[in-house]
Amino acid sequence: MSNMKIRLVLADHHPAVLSGINHGLAVLPTLEVVGTAADLGDLIKLLDMKPCDVVITGYAMRGGEYGDGMTLPAYLRTGQIPPGIKSGQYETGVSSSALH
Repeated sequence: MSNMKIRLVLADHHPAVLSGINHGLAVLPTLEVVGTAADLGDLIKLLDMKPCDVVITGYAMRGGEYGDGMTLPAYLRTGQIPPGIKSGQYETGVSSSALH
């Protein structure tokens, strides 16, 4: 059996959401949360320092120069960040727009 884990970065401006997701994922042996961020500026800094396979983020986040909502997925697609989940938005129209 492989010891390889999927490395996740979580970002949300609600501390309870970050804590809950982090706690829920901690029991899954194939996943490893390598970092969390409370705003987009911190998320971008974290992604520059920590390699990850998947980014799970809220839709409406503070972030200064990186924007939020539809701006973040566009930034992530510039090649700075590996492919993966780039929005935690559950509304189908928003999610599919963000990922294309």
